[in-house]
Amino acid sequence: ACSVAATCFVLQRYDSSSAFGELRQAESLSKMRTVMATDADFILLVGGDCERYQGWAPGVIELAARFASAGKPVFPVGMYGGAVRRLNRWLLDEKAADGSAEAWSEIWQRHRRQPLHLPSRRSQAHDAEIVAGLDALHAAIRGAQSGGYFGIDWADMRLLMTTDSVRVVRRLLERRILPQMRAHKVRNVGSAPGGV
Repeated sequence: ACSVAATCFVLQRYDSSSAFGELRQAESLSKMRTVMATDADFILLVGGDCERYQGWAPGVIELAARFASAGKPVFPVGMYGGAVRRLNRWLLDEKAADGSAEAWSEIWQRHRRQPLHLPSRRSQAHDAEIVAGLDALHAAIRGAQSGGYFGIDWADMRLLMTTDSVRVVRRLLERRILPQMRAHKVRNVGSAPGGV
């Protein structure tokens, strides 16, 4: 059995028809995602919306960046499409150069539902944080090709990112990822809060 630490967040709903409401909502969601990256040991990402998202960036993209920046494992499952599938295409693209997350970020910026009068400096600063996190994830995934990714070999990682089979994802979770994350947590007891 695997115990999972869960953190309950109460997000205050803001009137998204006003600039202030959208700004407060974006800040609230970003804070929640930062806490999640601090409290959890790893994240499994599925789906996500690149067009009608709330906050500064699509939630799964921001979570991937936050976890990678914290040096924690990110397991993006591409089978349900959405923002994660787009992220996986970029991560697996042999032509994508290191440090190219800034160009890739145009995927969500192109569809950004820009709030009225949203302060552009905060948006740009937040985008820079996300780009830095995505660059860290990109480097870690590229490094997995030669040395594995938190104990998960490259073939399994690539399969997780590209398969359309629920059975394959379940098998990878049960036989590879969860046992490896438990072992990783045991090796690093006291280094990170949260549970696996």
